[in-house]
Amino acid sequence: MPPKEQTKRVLDNLADVTAAAPLAADHLVRVGTKWGNKAERAAKAAHVADYVLVLTDAGENVDMNKATAVNVTVPPNVDVALPIGCVVEVTQVGAGQVTVVAGAGVTLRAAVGLKTAAQWAVVRLRKRAVNEWVVDGAAAA
Repeated sequence: MPPKEQTKRVLDNLADVTAAAPLAADHLVRVGTKWGNKAERAAKAAHVADYVLVLTDAGENVDMNKATAVNVTVPPNVDVALPIGCVVEVTQVGAGQVTVVAGAGVTLRAAVGLKTAAQWAVVRLRKRAVNEWVVDGAAAA
């Protein structure tokens, strides 16, 4: 998307938020692809076991906090119809490496790998087609 269109999109999203509840700039936060009020966008509890993405994860961050290896599964579109183009960030909060796993019929495309590189690594999952996702960020083989 050209920079001018990106700027307009951000400003449109910001206008939607501030129209609903006018806020000072320091009260706004960006999570994933969404802007919101800090109070409304409070951090969700970290997951401590294997996790399957759900519809409300679109545009959000999923924290994984476990001492041992843990999986985040991307479900097939027939089970969870996340919108094409949505982004989900996954953060390795604990010491356990996070592996992104494809559900039945899902294709994951990655330049490096499908595991987080280290504690506090963030990988982004972007849905590019019905059952096709691109994985990038702090990934390891």
